[in-house]
Amino acid sequence: MTPVRRTLSVLVLGAGALVVVLCGRTLVVTPQLVAENPPPAPGQDAGAATALVIFPLVVSAGLLGGMLLIWSGVRGVRSADRPVLWRARQRTALWGCAVGTLLAAFIYFFGGAAWTGLPRGSHAVAIGMVVFYSVMGFLLIAALALQNEREGLNGSSGRNGRNGRDGRNGRDGSAARVAAPRRRPPSE
Repeated sequence: MTPVRRTLSVLVLGAGALVVVLCGRTLVVTPQLVAENPPPAPGQDAGAATALVIFPLVVSAGLLGGMLLIWSGVRGVRSADRPVLWRARQRTALWGCAVGTLLAAFIYFFGGAAWTGLPRGSHAVAIGMVVFYSVMGFLLIAALALQNEREGLNGSSGRNGRNGRDGRNGRDGSAARVAAPRRRPPSE
């Protein structure tokens, strides 16, 4: 399972790098587009003023999602040999996917509005983002569920279902003696 964990962590790292590069490109290209097509004079369009605030927030949310994916990918590669630690670190990637999905929903619903500063054709980008983050989230959840099934919640193989552990009563994995229940003497 270690190669699968390592491969999935590298995939998360690459996805985060892709998101950060695309958001960085947006930060470089958009001011050039604004310089070519200047916004209307102040007082004529209130949407242009709010776009100066909303658009950087949208790009910052994209950067946050990408950075969470990068952080989770790096931490996942480093802890691929320790299943319990890897599982905990991949939850950060799920948060990155959640931020990205919320951002995509915002772009889809408010993409053409003048107050956001987003272009009218951003609906297609939003749908692509939803697919991208959904596939990433599905892969992460499937890998985490597979690992839980194979290794149990404690990182050990097989559980007896009685107490949620693998039949051992001690925290260190040692078998502890279980005293037989006492029987009450029959009442007379």
